[in-house]
Amino acid sequence: MYLGRSHRLASDAQVRALTARDGERCQFPGCPHTRYLNAHHIIPWELGGTTDVDNLIMICSFHHTVVHDHGYRIHRVKGRCEFQRPGTLVPEAAEPLSGKAESLVEMHTRAGLHINHKTISSKWQGDNLDIDYVLGLLLLPKRIPAAA
Repeated sequence: MYLGRSHRLASDAQVRALTARDGERCQFPGCPHTRYLNAHHIIPWELGGTTDVDNLIMICSFHHTVVHDHGYRIHRVKGRCEFQRPGTLVPEAAEPLSGKAESLVEMHTRAGLHINHKTISSKWQGDNLDIDYVLGLLLLPKRIPAAA
């Protein structure tokens, strides 16, 4: 379970232990993914991080890319992990939704939302998608180019 700096990639035994510890889902706040999970170094390997279960966390391939390409950091605080965007903390989220229509209708009713056939109507006029604008709305920093 503790490979130190002798191996960069997690072993099969470590992945099984991480999967059991992390509840078989991505640990990024609010992410419901249970497939395509990767063992990620909390203290990056490049910065001297070790391949020990205490320094690894299971995150989905999408959030693995977000963490690497957008400058996110992960800190272990009192036995749990906190994710930080450049400059701001990613808030904790409730358990992922079950996907059951009845629970979604109930949640929307409590929130006073009135969802109908026009709710997802687009106001798009055929222009090209402005990725930087969308990322800005989602509070994601622009993609950081990889070092050569």
